[in-house]
Amino acid sequence: MQRHKMTMGQVFNFKDPNARTRCILLISVALEAMINYITTGVFWTEFLRGYHMEPAQIGILAFSPFIAGLFVIFAPSLLTRFKKRRFILAACKIMYYVCSIFALTLLPHFVTNDTTLIICMSVLQFVAYVFNIIAVSGYAAWHVKFLPERMRAHYMTFNQFAAAILPGVLMMFVAMYADKIAAMPTELLAFWEFVRHFGFALGILDVILLSLPREVDYPVIRAPRFRDILTIPTANKKYMLVMVVVFAWQFSLYCHNTFLQVYLMDTIGVSYFLYCFVIFVYPFFFPFSMKFWQNRISKTSWLRALALALIIEAPLQLLYALIRPDLAPWLLVTMLLAVRLPQHFAGVGRNSIVANMQYVNMPQHNRTCYTSFYQIVFNLGAAAGLLFGTAFVAISKNFALPLFGYTYKGGIPWLIALSGIIQLGIVAYILLMGKRLEPDTQQEGAA
Repeated sequence: MQRHKMTMGQVFNFKDPNARTRCILLISVALEAMINYITTGVFWTEFLRGYHMEPAQIGILAFSPFIAGLFVIFAPSLLTRFKKRRFILAACKIMYYVCSIFALTLLPHFVTNDTTLIICMSVLQFVAYVFNIIAVSGYAAWHVKFLPERMRAHYMTFNQFAAAILPGVLMMFVAMYADKIAAMPTELLAFWEFVRHFGFALGILDVILLSLPREVDYPVIRAPRFRDILTIPTANKKYMLVMVVVFAWQFSLYCHNTFLQVYLMDTIGVSYFLYCFVIFVYPFFFPFSMKFWQNRISKTSWLRALALALIIEAPLQLLYALIRPDLAPWLLVTMLLAVRLPQHFAGVGRNSIVANMQYVNMPQHNRTCYTSFYQIVFNLGAAAGLLFGTAFVAISKNFALPLFGYTYKGGIPWLIALSGIIQLGIVAYILLMGKRLEPDTQQEGAA
């Protein structure tokens, strides 16, 4: 493929209409990253903890987005009914922000019963993410017209930094103030509510920006039949072998990830600043590690490069499970960084490979069926991991095991270790399957 050398000024400027649109989209990317950083992840978890929710209850709430994700296969057929989509997409995006941020923030003030609150929050999240799926699908089809192939890679590179640097700085400021008032629960909860309302205001600004580009003619897409989405990919043995890797990876990630934040904050005593700092440094690994992973992919294959990334990550995940609160502060920080920084290096390659996994062994025909099936496997793997993790945390609440002079309590450390074991299982699977996982031709395996 021919490589095009382009400067940032060619991709983004305010003279050319298309370049001006890319500037708008870049700002939108930064805004959405800011919103995600301050209204999801650890800050969302801590908001829920402010209302005394247990890890298992938080795990239940995490199901909704992945169940809603299964509806992505219906989004194209719904959007084809509209020749002009600016207002319907804006309405969907606004409803997403209203339900996922504004309403969820206010709901605990009106619903005090724990069970009812969890049910109402789950319904709101489900509705919010269905709206977002429609919006994301529609905006992608609209805005891709302003991203020609020759500059798409450059645009995506700038996007990664826009989605990491400025939002990361905002996250760090939020974390520092949260640490300052961490000993005052009432003030801390009020701060989380303020942060979420600020995120909602950014969301409205994001909708305005997303609606500014000129609307284009949309390609006519024949939505595949649901039966074809299930039967065509499952008849492709090589593709299904790759889907085993996708499902297993999602399971390993989500069986512990939702509960890890609670464990590090409440049990280990990690500060908001330290936790967010570890997240913040991740994009700085891109410049010097991406070329290494690109070389590994080109010299071996997508799956063998994934195996190498997981060989780096998995043993460190087992070490991660052994972190404990009685360590000296300097040793705790050293151990945390010793685990997470090498995982960041491996994660740069792993994230790129997982993002491309849907295309490995995908034939040129019926690609809509394959991408839809991939979304089903992707979301089912995450939902299965969450289901297992939530059940395990609930039944192991009083579990205790003395190990290395310390008594590990609850099930979360073992879920962290289990994720590492599953990742080692993925490595073994890739190596054992060998060429049965590899594409028949280079073209089929390309992204």
